[in-house]
Amino acid sequence: MVYLVCFILSIVMFLWVIVRSDSFRINQIMLIVVTMAGNGGYYALATSTCLEKAILANNLTYLIGIFSPMLLLLNICEICRFKLPRRLVAAMYSIQMLLYLSVCTTGKYEIFYKTVQFNMDEKGVYLTKTYGPMHTVYLIMMFLFLVAGICVSIYSSKKRNIVSYKNIDLMVFVIIAIVVTYAIQRFLHLTVELMPIVFTFGIVVILVPITKIRNFSVDGNKEIISEKLEKSGYIVFTKKLYYMGCNKTAAELFPELEKWELEKKVPGSGGRFNTFLRQPLMQYINSNLKEPLKGKSFVIKEKSFGFSIRCLNSGKRHIGYIIELIDITDLLDNQTDCKAEMVK
Repeated sequence: MVYLVCFILSIVMFLWVIVRSDSFRINQIMLIVVTMAGNGGYYALATSTCLEKAILANNLTYLIGIFSPMLLLLNICEICRFKLPRRLVAAMYSIQMLLYLSVCTTGKYEIFYKTVQFNMDEKGVYLTKTYGPMHTVYLIMMFLFLVAGICVSIYSSKKRNIVSYKNIDLMVFVIIAIVVTYAIQRFLHLTVELMPIVFTFGIVVILVPITKIRNFSVDGNKEIISEKLEKSGYIVFTKKLYYMGCNKTAAELFPELEKWELEKKVPGSGGRFNTFLRQPLMQYINSNLKEPLKGKSFVIKEKSFGFSIRCLNSGKRHIGYIIELIDITDLLDNQTDCKAEMVK
């Protein structure tokens, strides 16, 4: 019954994250997904009727044990604004995936479990196992991730202008709860698994600061980004000047954009784009400038707009160009008013 409750709770959290998907990143979604799948595995294990089904369910439960500590660390780094190199993150994922592949050999090879036995009595269904070498590696990696999470939290506690001490306390509390629960589980040889309970509870706790950060973040705030997109226009091209799209504001200013075909060359004549932007864009491309090119204002629908042309990069690779259109009507009006005051 406990496993079913945890499974249902994790499903509810997953559905909630889907509804609020704009507010969450891949690490939060992955943490909930692996916990949901793992909790489903615990429930399936508790209702298994034979060794084969129990082994399959047990493999699912290790999604929590193998991936959740790593994802917990990545979420802590995100909350603390502690940036890990992408290659390091890729290496971490690779190691954990290899570990999980070793789990999937249960019943065939003695890599993760040397032996596994199916038991069903008044206590319920459980497996009796003897551990193989990869299980030791699994334990080492789990505690390395948890210790690293504590280290990042303690290190970030000195930066109170970046990280709230309340968030740090919550994160350290979750990690300590996981370690203590696992120790109790191992030393008391309990047949009832406590890890799905503590990880499900831990996700709820971790989502509190993450949700708060997403709601009040200046960099990732949806309302700020939406307001900026409404006031400014954006047009995107590939390196070979194939048109790749624009936002609604740009389409309103340059109606011909809605008729352009994606991934096709820019038409050579006609329309406001060729009147105001084509020549500056070609000038920027031919000049090989690395800094953005800011252009003079032009008037559309009684509003003044400036523009900025810059390179679009993917990592260190140059892949195209972005034209940003900025409404500077109020700025020009203010400058005119200032000049009038100076004349008086």
